[in-house]
Amino acid sequence: MSSVIAGKTSKTTIPQGELSDLVKGYMDVELWRSTGWLTRLHLDEPRVDVRNLTERTRLMKRLMDIAVSFTMLVLLAPLLLFLVVLVKLTSPGPAIFKQTRVGLNLRKQTKTDRRQSQMDLADLDLQADR
Repeated sequence: MSSVIAGKTSKTTIPQGELSDLVKGYMDVELWRSTGWLTRLHLDEPRVDVRNLTERTRLMKRLMDIAVSFTMLVLLAPLLLFLVVLVKLTSPGPAIFKQTRVGLNLRKQTKTDRRQSQMDLADLDLQADR
């Protein structure tokens, strides 16, 4: 739980506890506690886990996620298809390739991915400098 100190006559808040590192360089933390005109506001932890939401809210969130994902897929599919064709026409090698990787518990997985760089760059002996 975090808390914030706020002045009674102003809307200014001063972080306390976990947030105090934001203003450490500007004001001494002990000085905050000694002033009588500042009060502490307690803030609850934000809901970061979907399990904290009600059943109805979770259902609505899931439906919204599906609807937005489907809409974006339909809208972006022509662009993605155009880019795949463009890569295939302008450079040698496949635009989409399969790669076998080792996953959890040493299980092999085949991953399908799009090519993001030129195929012949892997043969060059390149070294990054600092």
